[in-house]
This record gives sequence, structure tokens and C-alpha cells, in this order.
Amino acid sequence: MTTLAEMPRRAGGCFLVALICWAASGWAAETPTDELQVVSDPNLQGKRIAVAVLPFEDRTDDPNLAHWRHSADALLARQLRRVTRLRMLSEQADRYGVGQVGLHAGDPVDPNAARRIGEIIEAQRVIWGAYWRDHDQWRVEASVLNVATGHASRLGKTTGGDWLELADRLSECILTELGIVPSADERQKMAKRWIHSAEALEWYSRAYASQERAEPVLEQQRLMRRVLVDDPNCASALAGLASTLASEGKFSDAEDAVRRALQIDSELHTAYAVLGRLVMLQRQPAEAEKLIRQAWRLDPDCADYPTLLAQISMMQGKRDQAADFLEAAASLDRTNADVHASLALVYAIQGMSDQALEGIKEVERIKPEGVYALQPEQMLGQTCELLGRKSEAITHFERLVATAKTLKANPEMIDSFERKIERLKSDLTPTFINVPMLTSYTIESLSAALDDRLTDEEMRLAVNPLMCSVEMKAWTEELTEGADSDLDKAKALFDALSKRVGAVGLPAVRTAEEVFAAWSNPEVPLRCGDHAVLFVALARAAGLNAYYVYVSHDPHGRVIHHACAAVFADGRALLVDPSWPWFGAPHQKFEALDDLKTVAALCFARDQADTEWARCRAGLKLWPDSLFGKLCLVNALRRNRQFRQAKALLGQIPEPEAQSWNSYFYHSQQAAFALMQGDLNRAYESIQQALSVYPDGDSRHMLGTILLARGQLREAREEYRRTLRGRVDPDTAEAVRRRIAQINEQIGFEPVNVDPEPVQTP
Repeated sequence: MTTLAEMPRRAGGCFLVALICWAASGWAAETPTDELQVVSDPNLQGKRIAVAVLPFEDRTDDPNLAHWRHSADALLARQLRRVTRLRMLSEQADRYGVGQVGLHAGDPVDPNAARRIGEIIEAQRVIWGAYWRDHDQWRVEASVLNVATGHASRLGKTTGGDWLELADRLSECILTELGIVPSADERQKMAKRWIHSAEALEWYSRAYASQERAEPVLEQQRLMRRVLVDDPNCASALAGLASTLASEGKFSDAEDAVRRALQIDSELHTAYAVLGRLVMLQRQPAEAEKLIRQAWRLDPDCADYPTLLAQISMMQGKRDQAADFLEAAASLDRTNADVHASLALVYAIQGMSDQALEGIKEVERIKPEGVYALQPEQMLGQTCELLGRKSEAITHFERLVATAKTLKANPEMIDSFERKIERLKSDLTPTFINVPMLTSYTIESLSAALDDRLTDEEMRLAVNPLMCSVEMKAWTEELTEGADSDLDKAKALFDALSKRVGAVGLPAVRTAEEVFAAWSNPEVPLRCGDHAVLFVALARAAGLNAYYVYVSHDPHGRVIHHACAAVFADGRALLVDPSWPWFGAPHQKFEALDDLKTVAALCFARDQADTEWARCRAGLKLWPDSLFGKLCLVNALRRNRQFRQAKALLGQIPEPEAQSWNSYFYHSQQAAFALMQGDLNRAYESIQQALSVYPDGDSRHMLGTILLARGQLREAREEYRRTLRGRVDPDTAEAVRRRIAQINEQIGFEPVNVDPEPVQTP
């Protein structure tokens, strides 16, 4: 199959047609997965290739040999890392990609899974394989996949007596497949043995697997010492031993071991890193910086080293330098949540709020889980605090506490963050608002009003989202038991709803009964509208006057597309926003909706493609002057390929208020039609106008498409990456990742500036 790099230059007309068809097929939900014909530049042939080596499948059926599934890929990557044309992605990135497609380390991988993994972690080539025993010989098979094209090559089976021999043979096969001829210096480095016996390598693999399985440090230390029995001069084992000793607080012994490692191998980057950390603990930041810089020079693709340098820079008060190091680390490992969370925090400290918010979105895109979520959630909470976003800080700290409790982490740490959450909540004082009392409907009167306006078919599409079941009423009584005043009842309901930690994922528009049914399932993501309809239904069951509220500007004046509830209690009204969470949220602009408009709003937003345009027409009968409803109908008609009607309706809609979500929606639609007509300049102007109002919009990938059609590949890639930070459906995300992969294949990656200060071997 022809790769992008091999394609000859050609006119861009077919490419533009393909892009226009993509835009015409539907804006945010219907994107094809066919390949884009990206034109290659012959001047870019010398670019480095980003490579991921996945954990190998164990086919031995022998538990004593399972440790190789954790270390075989690392052993192979260690060899390939000697070749400068290859940019080896981190093991953390490789394992992240494996987890994102629902696999575990060592599970069988097929070409489709390999391609998805490569797209997720932005690898250009993915290598995977399997191993087994044949009598006294190891046998290994491996495959190499081009992520941009999906073409996979299965390498011939390799047989050897030990893994060092296998790594040599596999490396040679892989380099041949990639068309790379190592230099004489690179071949010399690949031939150099870092460990000198098969027995020592066996123990090293066990030690490595022990670390991967997060076993106790003492077990890892025991295994490293066992390596040194068979090979006393294994510098890597000495560096590993030093790391375990440092974890125990035996700093003097650790320093002795790592200095001995450097005497044996003066180019062992991990030894410089261990020594640098030890020096950091001794409060010698300048010396630590020299050592970590040396480690980074020796392994310029490792994101850990610029991350450490950023920590040292913060110790020295060099915030700008810290940000530079973290930006370098983020470009080296795009899936490292710790790096992006650290960068967001540094930006917040510097007062760069927009950049900090982008960092937060990047961490939320990565979605770290389990123990890997603790540090990022803590840093995101601190970042939001610094930005004055206390309600969002509460959300991150609550996620931290929930995860920590699941992992049975340090109780003192959990208590400290729970106290912090309570302090932050006490700062969120309720703000009372002036809202006129809305038209009140009973179930019967609302049904009559709907019947008066809608046909029988439309009645089946218009659902009352505020219905309350018997079970919901019983829950309301349980939650409000002991609450005397209306305000106390509202607060009790808010407290219950705000404790629900939402899962990460795409929102769905649900009725209150549907939300209640999903409430106890933590895998179901619940969003602002879900909390709003459920609160209103429960509040009414408690005898309160409550209504659905559309929010257009948050407490900071930022344009948002959000929902909460308004409740009238003891002669006053306030906004109840469980998803922020804020009882009495001071949103700057909002509209409380009566029940008829609330039914209409559900018609506009409910995502059921087969009835979308019909629901929008029904909703407009209930709320004729809804600008949002009219724009939803334009979008629905366009997605249903009724282009003439959609364009005519859009032409009848006056341009909305500049700083509003409807303005974003309006200009996004204008951009979509311009793109369909091949007018890239007008499409670009319209989408820029839309995103200047609402940068978080889900049409950002349209900007990426326009930039790609204009030949601005780097800018297009960045917009596609930003697309993935928002809420995108799986089909759109898949298409966007594929386009990123194709751009990467053509232009490669910008080099990370490494300017380490040389140091003499300690």
C-alpha cells in the first residue's frame, strides 16, 4: 500500500471535494473514516519516525515466564532507541494506548487495535508481537503497522537462545522493514552489551515486571540485588538498586550504587537521573539541574527529564523556565496527565488563565484513572483555586477523594482534602436573584397545552422531562426528612445531587425519570441538564416552585451553554446548580423556562437522528421565537441533507447577539455551508468568528478541516488536537485522530529544543 510519504505531488481538487463532502455529511456527528489524500513534501523525507512498541503476548502458558510480557517490549525499544531516526514513545504512552482500546498489557493485538492505539498516542509506527518456547529455544513473531495507512507487515518468526539475541534479530528485521540503515556509530551502540548473562537478564526482567506491577520496593530491591550476583558490573541494575534504596530513605547507599554505575557506564542516562534526584533531596538545585540535563541529553525523547527540570526550576523560582520545560515534556509525551496538570498549574501561577484552562482540558481528555488520577486531580484542583474557579476546584478535589477512598489511600490525606472541600464550599455563598414567577402547569394542564399546539405525531415526540415517579417521590421524602423550611428542603436536595461524581463522557439529553434510573450507575455520565431536570422534579415533589434554567454566561462572564434550576423558597429565588456544584450560583445571564419551553428545549436538544428535524419543528410550535430552536432546525435539516431548506431558513435568521452561544452556533452553520460551497475563505472567517465567542465549541474540527484544505498542516493538526479536548462523539474522534495520523506521516514532529549543560562524570 502506498504511504503518504511516497505519494507524488498532485492537484488538490479531489482533496477539497473530500473535505466538502465531510462537512456536508453532518457537522458534529457524521464523519467518514476514509483516508485523506494528503500531498507529501519530498523535502521532509529525513524526519524522525515516532514508534510505539506494545507489550508482547505471552503464549507460553507458563506463569514463571509471564514477566517477559512486561519487559520484552522494553528490551526491544532499548535497542531501537539507539537509532536516531526513530523517536521511541514512552512505555507509559504505549500502555495508555493499550488501555484506551480496552486491552491489558500482554493481550493479543490485531492490526485494527494497533492502528487505534497508534492514533490515540500519535505513533507513526506500531510494533507488537508474541513469544513462546520451543524446547530450549525462544520463538518470537512481530508485526509493524503504518498508522496513517493502516498497512501492517508481519515479520518472519525469530528464534534464539536468549532475549538479547532475539532483540538483536528483531531490531534488524524492524529496521529493514522501516527502510532505515543505522550508522556505524549506531550499530556499535546497539552491539554493546549492557548486561552480560542470560541469567542476569532473567532476573532483571523479573525486577522490571515487579516494578510494572507496583509490587513492594523491597521485592524490587531483592531482585535487583539478584541481578548483581550474576553480573556485578551491570550498571542498569546498580541504577535500579539505587532507586529502590532512595525510596527507603537510604540515600548514602543509593549514592554509592549510582556513582558506581556511572563509573561503569558514563552514558547511562537513568543513572544521571537517579543521582540528580538524590541531589535534589539534598537541596542542591543547581547541581541537580546539571545532572538531569545530562540525562536528557543522553535520552532526548524522555519526558521525565524535562519534567524534573521543571520541578527544579520551580524550586529556584524560575517559573518561565519551568513552563518551557513542561511544554517540551508535553510535546514528547502527549498522554502524560501529570505533565499537562503540572503545566496547567504553572500557567495559573503565572496568571495565564487561558493556557491553564487548555491544560485542564488536556488532562480531562487523557482521563487518568486509579492511582494515576490522584496527582493530576490534586493539581487541577489547585489550578482552579488559583483561577478563582472554586466550584470547579471542588469537583476535582471530590474526584481525588473518591479515587483515594477506592484505593484505600492514606486516611490523613483524605481527611485533609475533605476539610479543604468543606472550606471551599463555605466560600460559595448563595446569591439570591430577581426572577418573576413563571406560568405554573399541572400535568393535566401541560398535556392540554401540548395537545392544543401539536399533532398526534408531534405529541409522541414532545416529552415532558419533569415527570416524577413514585420511587422518585419516595426518595424526595427521604432526602428532605427533617428539613423545615423551603430553603432547607432545596439545600437538602442540592446536597444529595451534588455528591454524584459524574463519569467522563458524552452527555445525553434525558428526562428526570431517565436520570433517576441512571443515577446509581457511575459509568453513566450525567451533565448539567440531567442534574437540572432531576432537581426540578424532586423539588416539585417536595412542594417547591422550581423551574429549568438556561444559562448563557457563567459567574465569570464567560459564554457557556449550560443548564441549572431556579427554586423559589421563603419568598426568594436562587439558582441551584448541582453540576458545578453551587447552591445559589451567581450566573451573570440566564433565562428561567416555564414547562412549555422546557419541553421545547428537550425537543431541540434530544439527540435522535431519525426524528431530529421533526422534533425541532414541534419544539418551535411550543416556543416560536426560540433562536436556539431555529438554529437547531437548520442543523437538523442539513444533517438530513435538506440543504436548500436549511440554507433558506438560516438566511431568515438575524445575526444573534455577538457574545452568546447562539452567535457561536449561527456562525458555525454559516461556516458549514461555506465549506460545502468550496468557499474556504468565507468558511474560515465564519468559524473563527464562532470560536472567538465560544472557544470550547464542538465545531473546532471544522476549523481543522478548513486549515488542512488551505495547506496549513501544522495549524490544522493543532486544531484537531484541541477538538479531542472537547466533548466529541466516538465517530468524530476516530476521524479526527486519523487525520492527525496522516498529517504526522507527512510533516513529522517539531524537534524539542534540548540545550543541556554538559557535566563531567561524577
